[in-house]
Amino acid sequence: MSDNKVPMKFRVRDEQHSKEIQEKLFEMGFSWGGLYKITQYCSMPFLFAEDKFITYDVGPDSDYFDDHNDEEYVLLDGEFVASSLAPVVPAANVSEEAVHVSDKGAVKSDGGSSGYYALTITNKAGETIECQTGDVIAALVGDNFALGNVVKALRRIYECSQGRGKADVDMAYDVNKSKYFLDDFLGRYGK
Repeated sequence: MSDNKVPMKFRVRDEQHSKEIQEKLFEMGFSWGGLYKITQYCSMPFLFAEDKFITYDVGPDSDYFDDHNDEEYVLLDGEFVASSLAPVVPAANVSEEAVHVSDKGAVKSDGGSSGYYALTITNKAGETIECQTGDVIAALVGDNFALGNVVKALRRIYECSQGRGKADVDMAYDVNKSKYFLDDFLGRYGK
């Protein structure tokens, strides 16, 4: 868990998620502008918390968020946990409301499970199984957060090469993301 001296950043899924993050930050002594402990700006996609202040970013993409050096945190069982330490949960079924396909064939995600993570795997015997990239992550890397992000980036790179993938994200972005998480993994476990 973090305290109010450690800079934190959050990806916000929806307005309810924003309210939950803000209420936990208020409990920890954070406020808007050093004065206000009322939930606001709930439609903003990114929140930041540092030196007891809460701020937000309105950017349509995550460039500023990704470049911001603060550790990304998630709210897990009512506590903030560094996302690098949080478990990767395999995706369940993808709802049709969660994604829509743009004119280019790329998937525009709402932050939930996305269609480009759905897989059909055929083994050497010709048997097929329907699963999610999260299932492969669990089998390959034991739900390790950093390596799981590499597997997801590799899936998006492949999908992008086929004219699909994640809307507004190119292969170079996911190559850089893979490098980042591989370096993170090496820094934590390598020698």
